[in-house]
Amino acid sequence: MRHCAIGTYKNTCILKLILNFILQLGDPTNTGKHSEPADAENPIKVSKKNYNPSSFGEGDINRGTIFAVKNLNREDKLGSQFFICLNDSYSEALKDTEKYVRLGKIVEGLEAIQAIETELSGQNKLSSKGRPKGKWKAEPWVQDVVIHYNPFAHSSDT
Repeated sequence: MRHCAIGTYKNTCILKLILNFILQLGDPTNTGKHSEPADAENPIKVSKKNYNPSSFGEGDINRGTIFAVKNLNREDKLGSQFFICLNDSYSEALKDTEKYVRLGKIVEGLEAIQAIETELSGQNKLSSKGRPKGKWKAEPWVQDVVIHYNPFAHSSDT
């Protein structure tokens, strides 16, 4: 939420697309090598006792569900990178709360995700590892991110 609020994701590029699985985004340097906390000086203190990652976007895991991969070397466990689930076929693996944190769900704009998939699925647009190539690598695909519901709105951690 902090990253969205401070504009981290404005004009960012796609890091990886694995068709029918995930779309990875969220590195403000557009290199895929950085995933920093929104406020390194004031990380979100996560108590394992009180933290229930499934509470963020409970329900089925399907197209449009947004996840982060936990980074156990970081106090707040999360950086800026995230991925969007493109297909519910992998929902069981994504329920592993030791590895993934469900951040939310895309509630509007799934047609943009479809356009990205269609555009990048063409010949010679993705590397064998799913990274965009050529002009598709350099072109910003995310103009902005809007939060429709912030569960921390009344918390001192935002």
